[in-house]
Amino acid sequence: MLNKELMTERLLLRDWKDADAQSLYKYASDPEVGPRAGWPPHKSVEESLEILRALFISEGMWAVCLKETSEIIGCVGYLPAKSSNLYIEEDECEVGADKPVRVLKLERRELLR
Repeated sequence: MLNKELMTERLLLRDWKDADAQSLYKYASDPEVGPRAGWPPHKSVEESLEILRALFISEGMWAVCLKETSEIIGCVGYLPAKSSNLYIEEDECEVGADKPVRVLKLERRELLR
């Protein structure tokens, strides 16, 4: 892990850690969140911890936090072609988010500065 952070006026994107299991469960157990991202709602904090360790604690995956409170409100990540389960060109990557993309579009200009 590179332990990098991206910051905007409102958001902090940072690496996931085991201590985030409760926060992940808080939003990932919501039946309105998971299905929109293609996965079922989490059933326990332990399940969220397993998912953190298996998928989220990896290169290219970030917790999306409100900068002011540090509350985790989502996940965003990218996978290079060799790590993606989608058929994409070798020089492309898969980009995904578990929140509607408009949440992150609000910050796009600042990230590109």
